[in-house]
Amino acid sequence: MSAAACSSVLLVPGSWHGAWAYDDVAARLGRENVSVTAIDLPSNAGSAGLADDAAAVRGALDEIGEPTLVVGHSYGGIAVSEGASGSADAVGLVYLCAFMLDPGESLLDVLQHQLPDWISVDEAAGSHIAERTDDVLYADCAPGVAAAAGARLSRVSFR
Repeated sequence: MSAAACSSVLLVPGSWHGAWAYDDVAARLGRENVSVTAIDLPSNAGSAGLADDAAAVRGALDEIGEPTLVVGHSYGGIAVSEGASGSADAVGLVYLCAFMLDPGESLLDVLQHQLPDWISVDEAAGSHIAERTDDVLYADCAPGVAAAAGARLSRVSFR
């Protein structure tokens, strides 16, 4: 089955975001009779890492149990690459402003081991969160949308 003929979509958020970030997209796809599953990544709860996120993607694909187009946004692209690898149910991967790493490469490698100054790290908690989100993450959004989304962000584990 081609991705174009697929009637099921798995939406995977990026860092700091949850399934809520896809609410409007999921509603639009639902009106087009597309079955939509949006997941929360365990790392966005602040206590897990990539292996857990990949397992969440695999688990969602197993639960859906049918040919599914998998969409990963930002960091979600890494979780999608790892989690959908080898799944017969993943008929295509979409990288939405997402990272797609080479085997053995880490996100820190891509960032040359320098986090942007708008990411606040809490070493003691082992987590980070985005700051200045109105400008950095949501510059193209209406101010109310940007403020609402920024208020919902969660700390992410860097394990």
